Amino acid sequence: MKYLLVAALLFVTATIHAQSPRTVNTRQMIWAGLSGDYKFNQIWSAGLDGQFRFEFADGDIYQWLVRAYAACQAGNGLRFSAGAAYGRVYPNPNGKVARPEWRPWQEIGRKWLIGIHHTLYPRVRFEQRFIREYAGSELADDFTLTYRLRLRTDYNYLIRSDSGEQKWSLIAGEEIMFNQKPDGFSGFDQNRVWGGIAYKFAPSNSVNLLYMHVWQQRNHSLFDQFHVIRITWQFIMDRKKGQKK
Repeated sequence: MKYLLVAALLFVTATIHAQSPRTVNTRQMIWAGLSGDYKFNQIWSAGLDGQFRFEFADGDIYQWLVRAYAACQAGNGLRFSAGAAYGRVYPNPNGKVARPEWRPWQEIGRKWLIGIHHTLYPRVRFEQRFIREYAGSELADDFTLTYRLRLRTDYNYLIRSDSGEQKWSLIAGEEIMFNQKPDGFSGFDQNRVWGGIAYKFAPSNSVNLLYMHVWQQRNHSLFDQFHVIRITWQFIMDRKKGQKK
């Protein structure tokens, strides 16, 4: 199953990039985030994370968002999670007010350990997006409901030193998104591909630094291409042990 999902992602990516879009806007960004997880036991956990996105071309903020979730680890290795996100998108470079969005979501995935170095984590997420669109230069009175399907796979290569320490990792991944919009446009939304490194300062926290390429479709003829540097600090608290993990 894991190899089938990876093959499907690669096939869809090749199909998407084989298209000939009429207009492509290229943008450079940095994404900075903080992520925390709390493990109640071997089954239940919860988490909270925030992210800030800055665009270099306009020299100002592009988006910020905060997300919370709860997860259940089943005995067969499947992981079920659900949560909600809230954020605002700033329409650069014009001066419209930032557009708010609420985003409940549900996800299922399974992590595979391959040998002592490799980890593969495919997952599927379904989102309900409540977006407050624009009415001219102002925000509309009500939120509009749209839907998005996200297929994602994360890969991790653990680097073991001669002393047995496991501080460095190589990370890579890809995500394909499909959506439905109020104007009737449905289909491909965006494709994200990334790669980088992770460093574990302690069993409790680590930092990820990666490059991400984002290919996003605005409508039938307009595409955005993002070059992103992303840095994330992650930490885990384990209630059973009474300490960070």
